[in-house]
Amino acid sequence: MLQGRIDAAKVRDIIAAFLPVASMDEVFLCGPEGMIDATEKTLLEAGVPASRVYTERFSAAAPPRRWSSRHRRAKSRSFTRPGKG
Repeated sequence: MLQGRIDAAKVRDIIAAFLPVASMDEVFLCGPEGMIDATEKTLLEAGVPASRVYTERFSAAAPPRRWSSRHRRAKSRSFTRPGKG
């Protein structure tokens, strides 16, 4: 239960086993966006007031635009140090 990515089922299990909703004064969540969305939703469904849940989500930057063929060629070049061949 305490290993791996946190999902809705794990949140429910943790609430049932260790952390009743009534004991939660504030909940601070930080992590990947999908994990935080699922965790926050489950906490709210369990009865934690939204005003007591604070989140910070990590997200990946948008993928870069497609590189031109000039950039692809430059990316694959190799260099040698003077005197090393």
